[in-house]
Amino acid sequence: VGGGFAGCAAALRLAAIGVRPVLIEYKFFLGGRTTSYTLKDWPEALDNGQHVILGCCDRTRRFLEDAGAADAVKWHRTLPVSAPGGFRTLRPWPVFAPFHLIPFLARFPQLTATERARVAWGIFRMATSDSNGLWTDTAARFGQTARIQDRFWNPFLVSALNADPAKVSTSHVRRIVHEAFLRTNGGMNIGIPISPLITLFNDRIRP
Repeated sequence: VGGGFAGCAAALRLAAIGVRPVLIEYKFFLGGRTTSYTLKDWPEALDNGQHVILGCCDRTRRFLEDAGAADAVKWHRTLPVSAPGGFRTLRPWPVFAPFHLIPFLARFPQLTATERARVAWGIFRMATSDSNGLWTDTAARFGQTARIQDRFWNPFLVSALNADPAKVSTSHVRRIVHEAFLRTNGGMNIGIPISPLITLFNDRIRP
């Protein structure tokens, strides 16, 4: 029941093992929150929901491959980050994780050297701790100040989780930290759909 990412993926997996699923969706289109909408006098459709895919999202990538829509996403190894006067392009090293993060953290803009060291410490603590509760409380205990959270963690977590970081549990952040930063050196790759999300689901996946 439901024609979002999860419902479509479940139906596809069932079909692959010989079950004929019936997908029930009350809207006239698939995608759920991962969709697009239009504004009056605006020429392009605007995406809603998970409009950026991280390289660590193995199941999402496999779903797109199984649905024959892997080419609908363009992957980027570099990450443009807002900096004074424009953007700074960051690229991880092509080495084993987590050492690929060294240039990424060392050149991250709008943070002091001390704050970058605190970010590295926070990543290490998240990987070795079993703390629970809200992420913001855990972040404060791990030395991630409000400024660090605002400039480093929040943009990343909003993109990865599509949720307000202040309402996210530490367990979710821990998994993202492990998958995106520590498991492989491709976990931070950015996948951007080359067409509106509603087109991805209803022109590429629905047929």
